[in-house]
Amino acid sequence: MAIGLSHGGTTIYRNGESSDEVHVATMDGLVTLARRGPGQWDTVSHSLHGLHIQAVIFVDDTVFAGAFRDSVYASEDHGRTWERRDNGIGIRSVYSLASQWVDGHHRIYAGTEPPHLYFTDDLGDSWTQLPGMREIESLPTWRFASDPFTGHVKHINFDPGDPDHLYVSIEVGGLLESFDGGERPAALGWPAVARPPISRQALGTGARRVS
Repeated sequence: MAIGLSHGGTTIYRNGESSDEVHVATMDGLVTLARRGPGQWDTVSHSLHGLHIQAVIFVDDTVFAGAFRDSVYASEDHGRTWERRDNGIGIRSVYSLASQWVDGHHRIYAGTEPPHLYFTDDLGDSWTQLPGMREIESLPTWRFASDPFTGHVKHINFDPGDPDHLYVSIEVGGLLESFDGGERPAALGWPAVARPPISRQALGTGARRVS
């Protein structure tokens, strides 16, 4: 089983077997490690040099990577070679990626900086923006504390019982919920006396370590 380590990609993996391949997102591309033995790992490839990788996900046998101040890339050979798949994404800074099974096919979501939300139903060959996020009243207040001082879509997660029910966290400034696949998200309110900055929302009933 292959897993990815990244800020804005899949963060929970469940499998009955130990992982034997790890894709690590770095500020200088993606490093792929393979298990040689108990507690022993070898670097088998280092790709996407010069790109700050923010998100890594797996969709069947394809690896997808999202890059800060760049875009979406896909690999069908375990990260050795890559092709750009961003037709329709107008924002060139991808912070988060997530995949869900919807109506018999994989739907992939991408979140960007500044905050926009896109989806693809054809494994990245074409993307469509979901403009509802841009209509959230609190959008002007979403702000990160470093250049370019604007918020970004930090993470995308799903209700395990409903593929159209998703959560989107904004770093820094908001937690959004949508019941229609991101078409019309709404900001979740917080008590006026306790309104913490939200950067990530994780859903699930439990997890165990995959070693």
